Amino acid sequence: MVRFFNWGWRASFQIAQQQGHVANYGRASVGDWRFGGDVGRVRDALKMPMALFVVIRDMSQTKGRVVASFLTGSHTRWLRVGIACIADLDDGRMIWCDSRVDRWDDLSDPDVARAAVRDLLGKVYSAR
Repeated sequence: MVRFFNWGWRASFQIAQQQGHVANYGRASVGDWRFGGDVGRVRDALKMPMALFVVIRDMSQTKGRVVASFLTGSHTRWLRVGIACIADLDDGRMIWCDSRVDRWDDLSDPDVARAAVRDLLGKVYSAR
């Protein structure tokens, strides 16, 4: 089950990067991301036909990060990113993803974090 959850985090982030034109993983649609293992155990454990992955990353542009960016010529993208993806537990493929990038203020503030989750999951709730 840990392998499935690790895959879900990684796949969610890759999908958001490809949708945001930050990286190209050579896949044409969200459904091209498929878990390579057995999802039956996950489906049985969750007693659900689908799994929702929510990935939230909140990074600060610290002085150290600014200096490292200057020295290496790299750029930190997406300081604050939220991603929600749904995986089908019959065949292990992603069926839907949505993301928000640098849309919120400091996510360590509980009110901001709650609003971010509502914003991110709004399409999931409206789809039911």
